[in-house]
Amino acid sequence: MKNILFATTALVATAGIASADITVTGSANVGLKYSEDRTANGDSNDDVIVHNEIDFNIVATGESDNGITFGASVDLDASEADQDDAQSGSGANDPEVYFSMNGLTVTVGAVGNAGVVLNTAEVGFDGLNTNSHVDAVDDSSVDGDVHVSYAFGDYTVAASIGSDSEDTAFSVSGSTGALTYAVGFASDDSANIDYTSFGAGYTMGAYNFQALMVNIDNPAGTADKDTFGLSAAYTMDAMTFTVAMSDSDAAGSDASYGIGASYDLGGGLALKGGFGSVGDKSVADLGLTMSF
Repeated sequence: MKNILFATTALVATAGIASADITVTGSANVGLKYSEDRTANGDSNDDVIVHNEIDFNIVATGESDNGITFGASVDLDASEADQDDAQSGSGANDPEVYFSMNGLTVTVGAVGNAGVVLNTAEVGFDGLNTNSHVDAVDDSSVDGDVHVSYAFGDYTVAASIGSDSEDTAFSVSGSTGALTYAVGFASDDSANIDYTSFGAGYTMGAYNFQALMVNIDNPAGTADKDTFGLSAAYTMDAMTFTVAMSDSDAAGSDASYGIGASYDLGGGLALKGGFGSVGDKSVADLGLTMSF
């Protein structure tokens, strides 16, 4: 997930017809990224590349006379991962419309899937992908366009479905004091693959710990797989140090791991970097993240 760039405007309609808030949010980062044997793989002319990425999110919200909260959002993304590659920009994407009342929220659009639960912390300014083994649910093709959630007390129940793909997912999450936890299930209808996730997080003073386990139930003929990820972070004044890893029980699997640090420069600017190993290749990055 990325840091947020804040710039807020308000739109108020005349004649008492309606009122709404429109907020522009987003993120930006820039820095150097290293990957061992990047040139040998034909991904670039250099193992070290210059990377920058910009994301914006436009959100409009309002409330009806009878207390129904409603809203809509759309993303604007662009990046240049390497000068050798073409600039990429997805334009307007991820459109969503939602309605909410008394803890019940219905969202329609690019909602992803409700089976994505707590994840481990990442390392580096753009993420070294140290949680690659436990990103299976998020990276899967499970996709929905209708998402329903209900929040009551410290708990949230959510479900999603694809009206065309028929993919389904649901999750239950909650918190007790400094402990957060979640259970999720997602089913890829076309590939016949099911994902079951268990996640937990705990904060103790300046320390934060995250753990996630994912079981991947593959179709007949393909071995099932269990994956897990762990991360720990320690914050001291403006500095935060993070270690993270993930692995699976699949034959020939190589663990992903990394260590990183970030320094809050104030005013929404932070210096971040990390190094580690992903896919049995050394990786590192160093750069700036921005929030305004």
